[in-house]
Amino acid sequence: MKYFVILAVAALIVTIYAQDDYEAKKCNTNCTDEYKPICGYYDEPKDGLTFQNNCVLETYYCYNDDLPFAGVDDGECPK
Repeated sequence: MKYFVILAVAALIVTIYAQDDYEAKKCNTNCTDEYKPICGYYDEPKDGLTFQNNCVLETYYCYNDDLPFAGVDDGECPK
């Protein structure tokens, strides 16, 4: 599951740099390396993405504010 989290963080970084208005957004990019997994999802937790911690999740949704967002659960998303 750590591999998935690393992949999600890498996708976040790519998404951040791919944004045309990267500099215009005021999203927090100073997240710690703390591993406290959190599941962010659109419809149901089983369809969610596991983020390293809440800060990474908030940064992801800040840069992807056009994505539908339903909620979060503590811990990794169900498989």
